[in-house]
Amino acid sequence: MRLRLIVLFLVAAATLAAQGPGMFPWWDSPLAKDLNLTDQQRQQIRDIVSATRNDMIQLRANAEKAEGELSDLMNSDNPDPVRGNEVIERVTVARADLMRAVSRMTLQLRAVLTLQQWNELQERQRRMRGRFGPGGPRPRGSGESRSPDRKKE
Repeated sequence: MRLRLIVLFLVAAATLAAQGPGMFPWWDSPLAKDLNLTDQQRQQIRDIVSATRNDMIQLRANAEKAEGELSDLMNSDNPDPVRGNEVIERVTVARADLMRAVSRMTLQLRAVLTLQQWNELQERQRRMRGRFGPGGPRPRGSGESRSPDRKKE
């Protein structure tokens, strides 16, 4: 489960990196601050991302296109089950292709880091996930971070 969450985090980072200018990769973000990446590691990471960027952009576009078709189908007055199954298959294949490519890139990125750097990155990601959760930052005083058995005062 822990590895899966890290992969998901790196998937998000890779997706952001593939989006183009204005987005920053995790290794240039505060998340990687003090990971003590060497200049060689930074260059290897940049080379990996550069080599995979165009494929990632295309795969992400394929997935978004298929998901858009599925959304249109689901929102139509009379969704055709046969066409629906075809579109669902395209969504499934597109997502699998994207996940496969991101996982391969993530494995390449992992190979650049030392075990200590990898473990530290995992810990930072865990802390960030706890602070922001899946829906983004939580407003202070919202009570969302309260444990389920703690009563509201």
